[in-house]
This record gives sequence, structure tokens and C-alpha cells, in this order.
Amino acid sequence: MKLLLGFLFFFIFCSIQSIAQWSVLPNSPTENFRHDDVYFLNVDTGFVVNNQGAIWKTEDGGGTWNLKLNMPNTYFRCIAFLNDTLGFVGTLGDAAWHATTTNDTVLYKTSDGGETWSSIYSAIAGDKSEGLCGLNKVNDSTIIGVGRIGGPTHFLRSTDYGATWTSKDMSSYLGSLIEAHFISPDTGLIFGGTDMVNGPSRGIILKTVDAGLNWDTVYVTSKQTEWCWKVFFPSDSIGYVTLQSARNDTINFLKTVDGGVTWVEKPLVLGEYWAQGVGFLNDTVGWIGGDLNQPHSYVTKDGGETWDSIMMGDPINRIRKGSDDILYAVGHRVYKYDHSLVLVPEIENNRIDANLFPVPVNDFLYVSASFTFDEVYVYDYAGREIISTFLQEGNLCKIDVSLLGNGIYLLIAKQEGLFLKKMFIKK
Repeated sequence: MKLLLGFLFFFIFCSIQSIAQWSVLPNSPTENFRHDDVYFLNVDTGFVVNNQGAIWKTEDGGGTWNLKLNMPNTYFRCIAFLNDTLGFVGTLGDAAWHATTTNDTVLYKTSDGGETWSSIYSAIAGDKSEGLCGLNKVNDSTIIGVGRIGGPTHFLRSTDYGATWTSKDMSSYLGSLIEAHFISPDTGLIFGGTDMVNGPSRGIILKTVDAGLNWDTVYVTSKQTEWCWKVFFPSDSIGYVTLQSARNDTINFLKTVDGGVTWVEKPLVLGEYWAQGVGFLNDTVGWIGGDLNQPHSYVTKDGGETWDSIMMGDPINRIRKGSDDILYAVGHRVYKYDHSLVLVPEIENNRIDANLFPVPVNDFLYVSASFTFDEVYVYDYAGREIISTFLQEGNLCKIDVSLLGNGIYLLIAKQEGLFLKKMFIKK
């Protein structure tokens, strides 16, 4: 009887876990482009920040959200807390690569659990950072900041609860600096790209054992036109890194099984895919998402050996744990995965496809669809709205992009509840 009951429990347990899904939080804030970062202090209290200068807070596990700060022309890029009341938000700064934000203050602080925020830019000593992409809590008093995509690159460190910060120019080591993972106040890894521009860039990982005074190169990826993006360590030894790539062949990711001492490149998907967010429930079960052209993400159940397409939300830029069983992700909305429950996913079934031409584009971009659009928006790489005017010629939508600089852009077009998302390249 005990054996039978044990078998039934195992069968029911496996069945529940196999159909647990990501679900959009229905009252979560909506962002046309995406939210950049999410941070949960516990299963109830969490924050979301985005490129529109907004900081949102929930105190009921994502059931409801309150806007705590609205600062236009500010790109809130990353967030971390040292305890329940003391937190920090980094911005992309101004004049960033593919960004049009004008606020050059790169660091804000809260001492009351995110109710109010104030600039602490004056607390940074040394070569001043011009923008942050990642914040990494090391322990209760030490926090690391790194940035930014497309440079200039700096390494920031505070050991006194964020009261004072030191900043180090990292331009001699790498051109883009995006993420950090420290296992102690002195020992850690940073992740980015070898070059400021994406063409010649390769993903690069550096390590320090003396609190950032000196750095050694741990790994450089084999391909150009890519850079390290997001990092997730489900355990001390196992870690994963997404490689954001403009390539159209095999898209890889990085994995370590020895705490970051060595890394291997492993295939994620054949063909073009703009990989961004990564998160794992444990060492073997995890997700990668983020593509702006496609609504699907990828899930693995064998530590990245194989991947399957999954609808979990888009475009996923960050995944974080709220507890051992709960994960949160941000993109267009806020998404939740509860390993202990069976969740019903809300799939965006009103997304449509259309043809864009010419690609790459020089002066005019055309969108061919079976119907006309009511609204059309073009966003730069950092998510700032650049163009909202267009000309409809029958079923052809004509957009003047002649004044845009060279780079990667996102088109969003809408018509009576339907929407289109497509990336394009301006040359």
C-alpha cells in the first residue's frame, strides 16, 4: 500500500509540474517596448523599472502595482536591494548607444522600501560612470554596479551600504559592460562585449579576486557580432549567460559547471533570435527569451542540452526568483511562474505578422499587410519612441526613416486590438 501511495504521489507530482506554466499578471503595468528589470525582496514585495522613467511596486505578489516614481527622459535600467528598505536603481544615462534619454544621473537610492527615491550621483568617487546596466548585491553591505552597453565602461563598488562608491574606468578591458556576478566582496565576474560597436564585438567574461583592482580574461566567444547579456546562477557551480547576437546562423549561450572558472558555448537555436533574459528554476530547468520579432521563448529541462519553444510572454529581458518555487519575468508585461501551482497561461493571440521591406532600409520603410494600421511607432534600441508618423497607401504603410542613424530599431503597429512587432536595420 505504501509503495502504491508513493507511486501515485510521484505520478500526481510529476503531472502537476509538467503543466505548470508562465502566466501574465493581469494588473501588471504595460510597456509598449519592454520593462528592463524586476527585483523581488520576497514573494510579496517587488519592483519593476523601465526605459520610460517608471518605478512600479507590488506588495501582494504582483496582484496590484503602484507607480512610485515617474521621471520622463530617464532610462531606468537595473535595480537591486540590500535589505527590505535600502535599494538602488541604475540608469542608462544620456547619450547612450541607440538611446535618446537626457537624464545623466546614473544612480538613485531609496531608504524607505521604494516609497521615495533620490539621486546619489555625488557619492561616486573616481572616473564617473555615464550609465549602468547591472546591479549585483554581494552581501548585506556590498553592492556592485556595471555599465554600459556600447560604452563607456565602468565598474562601481560600495561596501558601506551604498553611502559611498568607487568607480573604475574599464575601457582598457572591454567595450560594453552589462552584468556582474560576485560570490564575495573581492571575487567576481563581469560580462559584456569586447567592442563598443556590435559588428566586431565578441562576448567576454572577466574575473577579479582583488575587489576589481585587477582583471583577468576568463572567456571570449568564438563569434563576432555578439555580446554577453543576462546572467543566471541557479547554484554556486552552475551558471548560464545569454549571448545577444545580430547573427542569422546558430545562436549560442554560455554555461559553466565550475562556478565560472571555465565556460562552454552551447547552441540555443538555429537562425536569428535576439536572446535576452535567462532564468532557471534549478540547475536543469530554465528559460531564455527576449526576441523582439517573435513572441516565443525557449525552455530546457536538461540543463541546456535541448530547448523547446514556449509561450511565456515577450520580449523577456530579465528573469528573477521570488522564492525557491516562484520566478518573475519582465518584458511587455510582468509574468509569473509558480512551480507549486498549475497556472493557466495568457497567450497574446492578437499578434499578427506582416512583411517589411526593404531590409536593411535607407530612406523609406514599407509594411505590407492585409489591412491598414491605426497607429505606428518606431523605437530605438533602448526603447525610446522615435517616430509615430506614417502614410497609409492602400495596404502599404510608408514610414520615413531617412533621419534615423544606422542601427537596429523596433516597429510596433496597431489596428483594432491587433498588433505587429518587427525589428529592422537602418543603414
